Order: sequence, then structure tokens, then C-alpha cells
Amino acid sequence: ARDVEVRLLLLLRQSRACVCSIVAVLLIFIGSARSAYAQEEERPLVVGTFVATDDDVLPARVLLQSLADRSGVPSSAVHTAVFLSPLVSRRATRLLRNDALRPDVVSLAGMKRRPELSMREMPGELLVFGAASAARYSRVALLSTRTLALDDVVPRLLSCDAVLCAIFTSAHTFDTDVLVFQPHAELPAAILRSYLTATASMPPPRRTVTLGDVLNAHFIGLQNARMVHDRADNARWWSREQLALPYRRLPISLGANHRYFYNRMQWQLPTST
Repeated sequence: ARDVEVRLLLLLRQSRACVCSIVAVLLIFIGSARSAYAQEEERPLVVGTFVATDDDVLPARVLLQSLADRSGVPSSAVHTAVFLSPLVSRRATRLLRNDALRPDVVSLAGMKRRPELSMREMPGELLVFGAASAARYSRVALLSTRTLALDDVVPRLLSCDAVLCAIFTSAHTFDTDVLVFQPHAELPAAILRSYLTATASMPPPRRTVTLGDVLNAHFIGLQNARMVHDRADNARWWSREQLALPYRRLPISLGANHRYFYNRMQWQLPTST
């Protein structure tokens, strides 16, 4: 009877050890999954600008200062970034890396080596779409160095979680000075293919190809998209195709020309569009 009791105790201990091992493995697995999920969730939001040459460094710093003054960025939740063209000098790069506003400095030099991005006339800003994905940014508000923040625009920009959010300037084209997009590794090549396909039967352009040229060839139908903060009860006025579009239009006030304010000495953005 004592031998049977000892065997039962041994079996009980072994079963407990087995259960503990299984529980430990499950806890490790759950912890790893949570860690991976947390890392994915912590991909930062970014407000950035493209610096083409050394002449753009000062306007970029003025833009970053206006963002810091008006929106309090960079912060733990929202980064600021400057995307540097290969034409930017080392001196200018060091200046931006040591800037007191602490922007992320992202070089675009390595992106030129990718064969699918080798079109000679390609605008340099297109490389930002790939570099933002490589930097693992979750959403990017891309502002031209010609822009200036006059109020707290960052929450309004980054609240747009569509594939692309832009401001229309005419019936079929949109402004590239203010864009919000979700980075994807294949997005630059897809945009370039769309542009080459759309212009295959056309004579070579007599002017420099702009970012607007290539983006408007890829993001077709944006003019039919809903406004970024369109009321839910307005959905009944939109077609099924329009509701399915992964784009949103930004209010035109976010990209108002600076002369609109200078001429009227009006330094606050209009509340309505």
C-alpha cells in the first residue's frame, strides 16, 4: 500500500510539473504576442517635410518651429521628421540632426538604388512614401516646406486614418503641399507604375514631372471621396462606390494660400470650409 501511495505521489508531482510547464509555455507565448502587438501599436504618428536641397533647410526649420509652437510636437505620441534628398549636404544633415526641435532625420539616399524606382524624371518626394514605411511610421502628415502652422492643425490632420487624405484644388487634381497617408513598402512602386501606365501613349513631358503628376495618376477617384469628418447621417447621399473609396478629402482651409491671411491681416484659420 505504501508503494502504491509513493507511486501516486510521484505521478501527482509529475503531472503538476507537466501542468506548470504547459502554463509557463502559454504565459511566454501570450507575453510574446502582447509584446509584438504593443510594438505594432506603438508605431509613431509623424508630421514630416521633404528637404530637397540645402536651400530648404531654413524653411523646414521654420515649419518645425511653428508645429512646436502651435501643436506641441514632437511628443511621445507624435514625431516630427525631415526626409532628406540625396542632394542635401553633410553639413546641412548635421545641422538638422543637432536641431533643438529633435526631428527624426530620414535619409532617402538608399531608396534610389531600388530598380523599380529608377525612373530618372521621378520626383524626389515620391521616395518619402517608401522611406516612411521603412521607418515603420503608422501614419504620416507630409507638409511642404512652403507651409506654416497657424494653429493646432496636427490633431485634425492625423485624425484622418484613410489610405490617403488630400485637398482638392480643382475638379481632378489635388494639392500635394498637405497630404496624409498610410505608409506601405510597395506604395512608391505602385504609384510609379500607375503614372507610367497612364502616360505610356503620351509624348515625353516638356517640363519636370511633379509629385502631383504621379500621385494624381495613382489615386484616382479622390475627388469623389467623402470629407474626412463627414457626418454619419450623410452616408445616404453617397453611392456605394463612393463609400468604398479608401480616400478622404481634407477641408480646403488646411491648405489656404498664405496671401489669404496676409491681405486681410487675419492670422486665424477659418472655422468653416
